[in-house]
Amino acid sequence: MESVGKTQLGKLPASLTPSPSLSCISLSPQKSLTSVEYRDLKNKWAPTAVKSDKMDFTTCFCISLFIFLLGSLFSMVFVHFWITDHTSQILPIKEVLQPVVIKETQEESLDAYINYASITNKATVIKEHSSPEFHASLAWLSNNQRESALSDDNSFGKCWAFEGEKGQLAIQLGYEIYPEQFFIKHINIVDYATAPKNFSVWSMETAVEDNECSLLGSYSFDMTIKGEKRRSWEIFKCANNCDTAITAVLLEIESNYGANDTCVYQFGLHGRPK
Repeated sequence: MESVGKTQLGKLPASLTPSPSLSCISLSPQKSLTSVEYRDLKNKWAPTAVKSDKMDFTTCFCISLFIFLLGSLFSMVFVHFWITDHTSQILPIKEVLQPVVIKETQEESLDAYINYASITNKATVIKEHSSPEFHASLAWLSNNQRESALSDDNSFGKCWAFEGEKGQLAIQLGYEIYPEQFFIKHINIVDYATAPKNFSVWSMETAVEDNECSLLGSYSFDMTIKGEKRRSWEIFKCANNCDTAITAVLLEIESNYGANDTCVYQFGLHGRPK
């Protein structure tokens, strides 16, 4: 009995003897400590890690916003100086071109002005102060009467024709006006030898009293062909005595382009009514 008891008390059965491997897993203080430290570290640093991520996002957002605003400001300043610089270059060009554009627009349409030297506006020829017509007594049978220069019909051959290169045409206006500009028309043909070249326009307001006229201007009608296009008319600004109202004018043709006779298709007068 005692031996058996000792045996049972002194030595455990093999099934109850602690396994070295189990003893290492369950009783190893190093493994248990490591797990505790891991849990402590996780619980300790997890909030800090989340907070750090939030700070990084806010910082990145602020930096991005700052860069965006800085870029926008730089772009606005750049555009401002670019526009200012280019506008300063464009304005002088515009100032130079504008009068030219206006002038071309006005001259390209004679119909925009009232022609006070037209028979449609009651203008008539003062025959006693005008040169004789080319065909003399037979002129009424042709298209070369003096009244042709006051007509809007500028068809081929319908002009005021006179012999030589010098002649004059006195015109009684239907209205009293302040003269502003004149125009001469000639048919647009290659051979322009009969076209008037140099001429003068006179006011006849004082011609009856002192037999003298007041010069309104002397001009040269350029019909030379310089390219593919050529206008058949030209406008001339009043140069002298333009502030005096007139009721009659004298057109004096001084030369032509080399022909033995001269042909004036139309003379016109623009102005302001008194």
